[in-house]
Amino acid sequence: MTRYNNAKNNNYAVSEVVGGLLLVVIALISFSVIYTYFFYPLEPDYNTSVKIEGTVNDYGYVLLEHVGGNPLESYKIVIYYPNGTYIGSKDYINDYWKIGEHRYPLLGITNIRLINASVSLKISVYSINKNGKEQLIFMWQPCGKVKPPQTVIDNPMLISSLRFNTADEDLICFTFKVTPTSYPFNWDINMDFKVDQDDSNLLILHYGETGDPGWIREDINKDGIINNLDENILTSHLNETYGWYDWDINMDWKINQNDSDLLTLHYGETGDPGWIREDINKDGIVNNLDSGILYSHLGESYISYIFNWTINEESIFDLLMPFDTMPFNYEDDSIVRDYSGNEYNGTISEAVWIGCGALGGAYLFDGDNDYISIPYCYNDDYIDEITVEAWINTSDDNLIIASYDIDEYWELGIRNGVIHWSTSANAITNSITGNIIVNDNNWHHIVVSYDSNTGNSSIYVDGIEDKNENCHNPGEEIGSGSRPNGFIGTGNVGYIPGDWVQLTYDDFEDGFGNYTDGGRDCILYTDGTYAHQGSNAANIQDNSNIESSFYHTDEIDVDTEGYTSITVDFWFRAQSMESNEDFWVRYFDGSDWITVADYDSGDEFENGQFYHKIIWINETDYTFPSDMKIRFQCDASSDEDDIYIDQVYINASKGNNLLSNFSGIIDEFHIYNKRLSEEQVFQNYLLTRDGFVNVSVIVSDETLLGQIWRCIVTPNNGLLDGTVVESNSLQIIGYGGG
Repeated sequence: MTRYNNAKNNNYAVSEVVGGLLLVVIALISFSVIYTYFFYPLEPDYNTSVKIEGTVNDYGYVLLEHVGGNPLESYKIVIYYPNGTYIGSKDYINDYWKIGEHRYPLLGITNIRLINASVSLKISVYSINKNGKEQLIFMWQPCGKVKPPQTVIDNPMLISSLRFNTADEDLICFTFKVTPTSYPFNWDINMDFKVDQDDSNLLILHYGETGDPGWIREDINKDGIINNLDENILTSHLNETYGWYDWDINMDWKINQNDSDLLTLHYGETGDPGWIREDINKDGIVNNLDSGILYSHLGESYISYIFNWTINEESIFDLLMPFDTMPFNYEDDSIVRDYSGNEYNGTISEAVWIGCGALGGAYLFDGDNDYISIPYCYNDDYIDEITVEAWINTSDDNLIIASYDIDEYWELGIRNGVIHWSTSANAITNSITGNIIVNDNNWHHIVVSYDSNTGNSSIYVDGIEDKNENCHNPGEEIGSGSRPNGFIGTGNVGYIPGDWVQLTYDDFEDGFGNYTDGGRDCILYTDGTYAHQGSNAANIQDNSNIESSFYHTDEIDVDTEGYTSITVDFWFRAQSMESNEDFWVRYFDGSDWITVADYDSGDEFENGQFYHKIIWINETDYTFPSDMKIRFQCDASSDEDDIYIDQVYINASKGNNLLSNFSGIIDEFHIYNKRLSEEQVFQNYLLTRDGFVNVSVIVSDETLLGQIWRCIVTPNNGLLDGTVVESNSLQIIGYGGG
């Protein structure tokens, strides 16, 4: 019994222990369930485990550095304007941002640079956990601190080289900048990239040992294989389209060295198949963080010089646009500066600034809707002498380079691959066409000029005279007095006219001719004073709809003959028109009357003056029907406001080639208020053809006795202008010899 009872008691004891353990297990499970349900564990607080610091470098770029805590595997950067307006954001997934590494927060979001204390942004960084949850870990509002170019010009000086007599003086402006005898590229990129000396896929690029200023192109595959002709030469080649020096490089490239003579690139760890473009300028400044390619500038130094020559304190330029400075301020990034001192600044419409033009910066035009508008820049209503100068690079056949209304003042363009220069004087537009091909995808120095003393126009290509012809009578000045705005990259686009056909002409000397009097507010004026020629003109007044108009009596077929352009060419004069009262020229396209021109008092004309107008109607913009008509209609008030119309030509033309907006690159756009001599044109070409200029020369053919010459020099680094300095003055005086 004792043994049985002991065994029984032992069994009870074991059961109690097991039961107790089961109760503990049940309690633990219950507690775990309750804790998990009510107290779900939080993700790590990256706000306390990651430290980021931001800086703005001397070139206006924002950099963020991971300085402590956990690596960031995935994160998001969001950019705002200071007022809270959203700019953009970008997610970085599996980037693994570690301590000591830098990131460009604006990369792929915006090209804004913080160029001074007035330019600011709000930058936020969010961590992204494995479930996609975002948490704010960094917020900062930096502003810029870019400094002007550090290279200082000390007292630039004019010297003269005396020739055979007193007028034969060549004037030379020296900036005193000594060109170093170093390599043609100056890489100084040491501020923000990962160092990885042991990476076997490193590609080391350094200067060529041969001293050849050119470079060999090198394409780099996505697997790091180098297609190279010489390992010891930085390999690059002038891009055939835009003049860029370019490499194809995987998206995650990093620079491996801090040596200004050595640039090391390798492929990143993420294997991202995308590409990145870095525009590294002449001093290692990154100009563009956009998708595309890596390209660099040619030249030893990033400083360029802008020379503004003056005679008797007046600039020889009506317009001086070197295009050296990128439009950096996001609040005013549509302005192209005029350095002539006249402040005729241009306005950018879609054209893109690039840092690798013929000489410093330039503008890239897509041939569609890119242009730069420029104000009327001439001292008078009419132009007696003019020279237009530019560097261009294009491959298209028929383009407009620049225009101040071909039918009112002038237009510079390309027709069938050669330069075409049109001038309008005394209501007649004449043109000359060169012979040298300029649409071969290379840089060409283009100069055109007109001299009213002879009526001759000239074309120069790469310093050589291409064509010189008489276009107008001696004494005839360019212009109509209308003072229109001008354009770089666009003008009167459409079909290039062939032979013109006169559809109708009326001078109203024998009545309304081809037109019908619309009613009581249209009369035949016969008193001579307000007629442009002869005694008669068509007089429309007030605002009585059709009764204040005259229009073609018969329908005109402009469809069957295959016309591509129509012009309405006429003279008019206004009397007693009040401010903003207007008149219209309307076109009937077979269905509707369409207003093709609207002239407002105070804007397009003043009372008491004669004006000449030519309106282009192109098939690319309007329907050409078999029953076309033209109507002139007054839209003033009811107090005898009068418009007098005279000498109305309606012409039509058949054209096969389409004249389009400029496609390519334009650089160094200058308009002179004088006709440059052939020697000066050649000198300008020689000075600028190699892409870097620290001396400017005025040849003796440009100087006259009694003139006082001076040069104003502005250094520029592509971002900002340096301190403007003025040379000494030289006066051209008589010299007795000896």
